[in-house]
Amino acid sequence: TAKTPSAQTPLKLAMATDNSEITHDFPGFFKVYKDGRVDRYWNTDFVEAGVDTETGVQSKDVVISPETNVRARIFLPKINGPAKKLPLLVHYHGGGFCIGSPFAPAFKTFLSALATQANVIAVSIDYRLAPEHKLPTAYDDSLAGLQWIATHSDGKGPEPWINEHADLGRVILAGESAGANLAHYVAVQAGAAGMCGVAIKRLLIVHPYFGGREPDKFYQYMCPTSSGTDDDPKLNPAADPDLLKLKCDAVLVCVAEKDKLKGRGVAYYEAMKKCGWGGAVDFHETKGEDHCFHFFNPRSENIGPLLKKMRNKRGPRQPYNPPPIMCTSLSLIPSLTSGSQPSTFHRTLLSSRSARSKSYPFFTRSRVSMDSTVPEVAYDFSPFLRIYKDGRIERLRGTDIVPCRLDPETNVLSKDAAYSPELNLSCRLYRPHSTSPDKKLPVLVYYHGGGFCIETPFNSRYNGHLNSLVAVTGVIAISVDYRLAPEHPLPIAYDDSWTALEWLASHVNGDGPEEWLNSHADFGQVFLAGDSAGANIAHKLAMRCGQEKLSGVNLTGVILVHPYFGGKEPIGTEVLEVKSIYDPLWQYVCPASSGLDDPLINPLVDPELDSLGCRKVLVIIGGKDFLRERGWHYYEKLSQGGWDGVAEIMEGKDDEHVFHLSDPTCENAFINNILIMESKLNAFFFEHQDNDIGKQFVASYNIFKSLFVAGKSKS
Repeated sequence: TAKTPSAQTPLKLAMATDNSEITHDFPGFFKVYKDGRVDRYWNTDFVEAGVDTETGVQSKDVVISPETNVRARIFLPKINGPAKKLPLLVHYHGGGFCIGSPFAPAFKTFLSALATQANVIAVSIDYRLAPEHKLPTAYDDSLAGLQWIATHSDGKGPEPWINEHADLGRVILAGESAGANLAHYVAVQAGAAGMCGVAIKRLLIVHPYFGGREPDKFYQYMCPTSSGTDDDPKLNPAADPDLLKLKCDAVLVCVAEKDKLKGRGVAYYEAMKKCGWGGAVDFHETKGEDHCFHFFNPRSENIGPLLKKMRNKRGPRQPYNPPPIMCTSLSLIPSLTSGSQPSTFHRTLLSSRSARSKSYPFFTRSRVSMDSTVPEVAYDFSPFLRIYKDGRIERLRGTDIVPCRLDPETNVLSKDAAYSPELNLSCRLYRPHSTSPDKKLPVLVYYHGGGFCIETPFNSRYNGHLNSLVAVTGVIAISVDYRLAPEHPLPIAYDDSWTALEWLASHVNGDGPEEWLNSHADFGQVFLAGDSAGANIAHKLAMRCGQEKLSGVNLTGVILVHPYFGGKEPIGTEVLEVKSIYDPLWQYVCPASSGLDDPLINPLVDPELDSLGCRKVLVIIGGKDFLRERGWHYYEKLSQGGWDGVAEIMEGKDDEHVFHLSDPTCENAFINNILIMESKLNAFFFEHQDNDIGKQFVASYNIFKSLFVAGKSKS
């Protein structure tokens, strides 16, 4: 790890573990406490400058401004001849203006590869980061970087590599995401100010972070003087009166098909084509890829064409061999496409499958062959995911996507809705198709399992499960998509899930954004449910409901199916060997945790457990589930403690962990749906035991159950 001082050393802050009051929270990026402290969700590793063994590119760190301690890293490819001058590429890294660094492993790898393949000198500017340094500081530092380079125009600047090897008549500005925004700004300001000493030939705008009509609250916080909308020239170049002063000969705009920011890049390209600026404008779209895929999807066959476009075909080049351009540190850049709509998932979706028994979805730390053609595995969490030493994440299941529709088998209708447009987070809603326009239904909010790191409400397993569940219970269901670890470590999934509940609560007056909830949701009967990690989330949210009331929402009950809980010491019949395999997953998905006795994973040690914010809890466990003991002890703790509610437990003797998802057609899976219905019935009847509605509900349920049992006995 490098000890090089950096202008953005706040990245090295550790995640907070105290209970200080949070005043601002931007999940995936940073949170700010009342005392002014800033904690980033992602901490960037640093690597020393030196010779890159793969490419032979040399790098060194230099100070651009001693007054502000702004630095840069320079990358010098092999030079053929002492007098040879190379184009100079000025690079601005992405990361939402608040994370990232030229000194991070991924950028060293990327810029070394780009320098050798494009045969350029690269200078990557380490601008100061928000929120400690409010915007426009990053813009000022980025412009200062180009001004510093211009001081070398007479060959007498402070840096010998630039004096000796850089052709300042052939300068390229480049950046990705927020860095693309900065690169554009610098090119405009260089022209508006009439900067001398450099001639900018090309501007490379890769997956740019610009704004739109709706206020960008994240950007507004980092830049208090901004409106956060498209009337700010920094967020909308088309509104810039100096746009025609853009100082370069050509602009290349690169977008990715699945990037949620694609539209901003297309709009930028169209604005440059139509504004009357005299330079050439080119456009490149990468099909099937997401935001900054060249970092996050290192094996993509599309990296080659992207680099080819960026290097502009200046004469013959060596054949392209995909370099390891990826996030060698998982903490480099949080996805700006946090992945809630099926079409915008930013997740590595590969088709490998594990041969492990489905009874034990554990993981091992392992290594594959050291052969250079086989990527080395750092962690193997089969059958969940694998994480490679190059930073690539390979999810092994739960990656298929099915559309919402009217399901012909269950007659259940589904639709997708955004519960947090700012974070691009969505959910899938389900209701019986035959629901009358004015009928109110109990609300079930469901959280999927998958160890906090795989699965989605939009895949076939959960879509089918929710269709069946709604058909049996007659509820309106909301299946929540939360962001996944390790790209988005806990507590992000908890925060996203709570945001979904707040979104639900915004409909209590009948004027929320989703008409199904306005018309059909009975906010006096709201239930939380989930399986495995989703059951953990449901418990956590029920705890929060006991401390933070959601106005107008009555949390009636919670259903925990095979809950993922843990603890440092084994309990009951837990097998030590098995426990030692799955326990490390918790620390990996929640690196800020205090350990296995953190109340988030071990509710048995939670001193606030009695404040659980509902009146009924149903715990469903499997007799052959490796987490059986945790579910059983959770039930006993609730039953014997001071919580003012009723806990029930049901056990399927031969059931393995989340068996009903692995084989949804089996009869036990169907019984499982009935058990969930029974929990809803119990809570409902508790409220309505003395009226005709409650009695009619019980009668209907008993008839249905007796028919099922009779059918089973005949088989």
